[in-house]
Amino acid sequence: MVNQLHGPNFGAFVVGDGNTVTVSGAGARLVPLPPVSRPLRDAGPADYLDPRHEIVPFVDSGDRARVRDWLAGRPVRAAFLLSGPAGSGKTRLALRLCRDAAALGWRVRVAPHPADPAPEDAGPQDRDPVGTLVFADYADRWPLSELQRLMSAAAGRPGRVRLLLVSRSRGFGAMIMHPLRKLGYTPDTLPITDPVSSPERAVAMYRAARDAYADMLGAEPGGGVPGVVEHMAHTLSVHTKALLDVLEAAPRGASWPELSVAMIDREIHHWQRIIDDPLPGPHTRLRTVFRCTLVATLLRGAGPPDARAALELLGFERPDELIAEHALLYPPPRRDLTLWPLLPDRLGEDLIARALTGAPDEDYHPLGGTECDRLVETLLGWQAEDDGRPIDFPNARLRGVLAVLAGAAERWPHVRALLVDALGRRPRLAVVAGSAVTAGLTGLLPFPDQCRVLHEMAQFAPHGVNLDLHDAMVSLGRQVCQDARFGGLPVEQRVHILVAVGLNHGEMGRPLEAGRYTSEAAHLLLEHCVTVTGNEVIVAPEIDKELVSNAFSTHSYQETALRRAEWAMLFGWLAVTVLRQHLDEGADETTLPVVNAWTAYTLALAEGGEFEQARKTARWLLSFQARNLSAEADETERFEISVTMNNLAMWLRLDGEHEEGLDLIRRVVAVRRSLVGEFPTIYLPQLTEALHNLAVALDQDGHPDEAAGVAEEAVSLRRLICELLPGSYEEALCTSLSTLAYINLRCERWADAAAVFEEYLRCAIPDGEPHADQVLAVRGQLHLHASLLHGAGRDDEARAVLARTASGNGPATDLRNLRAWAALVLVWMDLKAGDPPAACATIGRYRTVLDDCDAAFCTPALILEVAGGLLPARPGFGIATPIARALVHATAVPEHDGPPLAGAVPVLLGLWIASGQSLDDEQLATAVATVGEALPFLRDAAGSAPETAAQVAGLCAVVACHAVNAGSAAVAADLARTAVRAAERSRDDRVLLAALQAETLVLNAGARRSDLDAAVRSAHRAHRLARRRDKAERTPGSRLQLALAQDLAARTRHLADARVTT
Repeated sequence: MVNQLHGPNFGAFVVGDGNTVTVSGAGARLVPLPPVSRPLRDAGPADYLDPRHEIVPFVDSGDRARVRDWLAGRPVRAAFLLSGPAGSGKTRLALRLCRDAAALGWRVRVAPHPADPAPEDAGPQDRDPVGTLVFADYADRWPLSELQRLMSAAAGRPGRVRLLLVSRSRGFGAMIMHPLRKLGYTPDTLPITDPVSSPERAVAMYRAARDAYADMLGAEPGGGVPGVVEHMAHTLSVHTKALLDVLEAAPRGASWPELSVAMIDREIHHWQRIIDDPLPGPHTRLRTVFRCTLVATLLRGAGPPDARAALELLGFERPDELIAEHALLYPPPRRDLTLWPLLPDRLGEDLIARALTGAPDEDYHPLGGTECDRLVETLLGWQAEDDGRPIDFPNARLRGVLAVLAGAAERWPHVRALLVDALGRRPRLAVVAGSAVTAGLTGLLPFPDQCRVLHEMAQFAPHGVNLDLHDAMVSLGRQVCQDARFGGLPVEQRVHILVAVGLNHGEMGRPLEAGRYTSEAAHLLLEHCVTVTGNEVIVAPEIDKELVSNAFSTHSYQETALRRAEWAMLFGWLAVTVLRQHLDEGADETTLPVVNAWTAYTLALAEGGEFEQARKTARWLLSFQARNLSAEADETERFEISVTMNNLAMWLRLDGEHEEGLDLIRRVVAVRRSLVGEFPTIYLPQLTEALHNLAVALDQDGHPDEAAGVAEEAVSLRRLICELLPGSYEEALCTSLSTLAYINLRCERWADAAAVFEEYLRCAIPDGEPHADQVLAVRGQLHLHASLLHGAGRDDEARAVLARTASGNGPATDLRNLRAWAALVLVWMDLKAGDPPAACATIGRYRTVLDDCDAAFCTPALILEVAGGLLPARPGFGIATPIARALVHATAVPEHDGPPLAGAVPVLLGLWIASGQSLDDEQLATAVATVGEALPFLRDAAGSAPETAAQVAGLCAVVACHAVNAGSAAVAADLARTAVRAAERSRDDRVLLAALQAETLVLNAGARRSDLDAAVRSAHRAHRLARRRDKAERTPGSRLQLALAQDLAARTRHLADARVTT
């Protein structure tokens, strides 16, 4: 079982035998919205630009109304992402909305960055708040796993929830849409409109800012507006210009670089004034202050232990005194933070860029220069060295440093060159950064360096359960593979890259994406380097056979995961064949590619139904691995041998050797538990796979109670993986949830089964348009769940599950076919309970859903059984229509056996028209059109059996006459001809007589001479048939039929003659 432990800075799981598995950092923390702050007396001039102080009146660019509309919207949970470049007013707009929300009665909470030591929410508990608004600034700098926790924590708040995220990267929104939707949020995005969108706005903003700063500083606001203001690019430029003018320190120009230099100069003068001040304060040299400010801006604030460790690492003397002195220059917003950065960000990034060698001017090199280069280089190496062990998590501090440098690199080429050089020497930095930060960093690299970094990342990127690690490689792999220059790389390099990216997707539980990459790699080899003729495989001498075998085996794995047995077996055979050639040339047979190739081939054999061969191969492979297992086997060897044991166990159980198979599965679980104890985040998915298999085996062997405990552990861990990797491993979680629900039902734990099954439905319905296999799987689980409840006599619970699905109140709201199927099952349950009126009422309740259902999905057999059960109830037109339509559509399902269905269609349709109901024109047209759609099927059905042919003939004869009245002459003629042919096959003279008479009436309505001639022939044929029947039967009925036939024949001849004369 899994027990979760909580602490102030970690979440831990104890798995089974007591191994502690660290799986996450601190959970999401929320603090109250702080009040508007004011700059302290000794604050530097840059502090007046900090949006937290809200000195300048807010200027709306039109975005405020949209965000307020979002706040007041109808969804219970909604998320909004504000994005825009540095200095565009994102944070100020977000803070304005937070103040607005608080005034409207919302509980507003701020999410500190996960790396910041922040107190728990200790804010006042508002009485009956409108809802909760959670605000996170710089969300694109958060580890995605931590952001997922924030989303979950916010979603768990009672009542209406709004999540407001701010980022500089516009592309960040695509990364978080899926987890937001999964948590029930309605997401929206807004690239912010900078208030400086016109010269008039810029002038108005300048005046407001100048007046506000003058009032704050007790200065004169000045007169006119400088002409350069009209041409400024962003909000921060306007505010900076206004502040400098009030300070009477106007720079020579008005471009941002000139404004930035002037502001940094003012900051340095401020430091000098404080240093020379005889009052207590900093007494370090100006260089030290400058360099400490640079470090603080890179770290963006830190707790005292981290700050002290960083300064000691960088070689600063007396770090505690320096931290205290820096706090006088840049007071942090909370007492638990130190080394507060120079803000706004754009200004701080410029300070860093100007301090490094390579800046366009060297004004600040006496303070920075090569010494600041050393500080940055040291920080980039902080806990990022490759110690030979897999990476478990990104380094939050190093990630922040990289994010700040990436922001500066957007504007400063020499910072971009520094990052390119750092990534080239330390590709591990790209892994440590993770997700959005990596995308920004690697986007700065030239294409050849991107390829090299991706290739080197693949050598040590872990198979770990961490979204940032995987997403780093995914984002870089997408950039490289979609680049136009990718096709010009050597084949071997392209294959390396495609296989690495495909493997990464596979490890994330995304087989479709993995298959696309590995398929391209395999087909590249077949096109350029590998020739297959019969059973002979020839590999070009210049290509590495180990690479070829590995690419084929990787693709075979993915084809097996996608249940494409034929392709899996082909590529598995190719991998083994190339591997044999490689071994014949003297290669080491103990290498991992040998195990991979044989494992892939064995799995493919089993997928193709070759279980005996797969079992034999697995036994051989297990003995081979055991022979070559060293005494100091590393984790990879131990894991690979557990894979072989797991596969062999499955095939042994399929062959009836249950006890040996169960013993092997228990051994697999033990091996993987020990691996998880050593590498907590790397082998967690594989442990859950083994636990799931063990639960299934125990249940099959008659140990449901033990199986339930193991299944619960598998579900708990898979939930955790899905939380850490949103959008991945969800299919595996669905499988474990359905297994646990089934075991709970078998153990008669009804409430537990219902809760698990509801979670299964929420998980199984994907975002967007689900593919058919996913919907069919959900239908199967719904059917199983309802059947087990029905079998246990718990029909009310079964009906509740189906009713939630049919009404769209559950997770299947938009799945039309699934809703129709659930509605039909509810009708079927009413009929089985002997209550046709209730069945008719159920059809009426869900008629909109049933009107256009997919008969193949809802299964013809179910539709037929419902239709047959309704016949005795003689349902009205409105009730019969959707079922009749479903039956007509069911006739087109090729897999269904026709004759039984053929007997139900005409009977039910006949009920509409022949039951004496009065149909209005619209209903009549619907009836005729529906029978017209069924004509091809009816003609086929007429040939299946005489009794079916008689039903078809009777239906078509009646509807043909109604079609004439409805003005559908062509349909009427087709129906009449079909009636006569079906009646001839029925071998029943009474049916044939009725059909001929109907055909006569239909043809009499025709305007062409040929129609009238045909009507005369049909009438005379009916007359002859009636005379023959009367001669044989001599009954009052036969005499009446003869008289009617004579009358019809005479009137038809008279009508024909009259029209000819006219």
